[in-house]
Amino acid sequence: MSKLSFQDGVAQWMLECFGPAIVADKTERADRFIEEALELVQSVGYPAERVMALLSYVYGRQLGEPAQEVGGTMVTLAAFCVSHGIDMDEAAKTELARVWTKIEAIRAKQAAKPTGSALPIAQPSTVVNRQEALDFLGIATRNWPDMPPLSEDDIGDVATGLSWFIAKKAELGRIEAHLRSLVISHPEKALLAALDDDTRMWFLAELITVASGTIPYIEIEAMVSRHLTPAKGGEA
Repeated sequence: MSKLSFQDGVAQWMLECFGPAIVADKTERADRFIEEALELVQSVGYPAERVMALLSYVYGRQLGEPAQEVGGTMVTLAAFCVSHGIDMDEAAKTELARVWTKIEAIRAKQAAKPTGSALPIAQPSTVVNRQEALDFLGIATRNWPDMPPLSEDDIGDVATGLSWFIAKKAELGRIEAHLRSLVISHPEKALLAALDDDTRMWFLAELITVASGTIPYIEIEAMVSRHLTPAKGGEA
């Protein structure tokens, strides 16, 4: 029995981790390749301004032939590893073994990204400082006839409350993005969930596994109901 090539091993892992739809997404594969290449050169201190200069240089030239460019990429990666004293084959095998143990975490991270892209959803800062709390109060109370004087403790309470509210909103957005990805990945289950409590509970359990614990169960349950209960049609 012939031994799997490294590429075949990666293909098996991708199918197990993501499924065929994401594996076939050429744009996302390109996104991830560029992301990893940039993280590699960043790790050895390569400056960002050279990346931007090379971007303009490369995209100002004629298109290459994909198979030849893959060969060039492999040769230059090997040369890079020679220069930096890295065993390319060993690093590849180690990383493939590692990602096999991280499938659930990688799926959760994938669910927090927009469909069709490897780019993450921008997350707002969840920490509100004193000035931001004052700015918020100024906007929220601009039409009040009288604004009572606030102590430092009052302002601190507003900042803490806003921080909690923003963090909760960001967490709900992350959970909802995961639910949307589950609906896309399991359309038959999504349809059945409107009629079958066990199927609905499957979706609920999947969301609870990726939630941080700060969101009440009842709110996650309400989210599932909103997404998986079909809208009522109009009168005939």
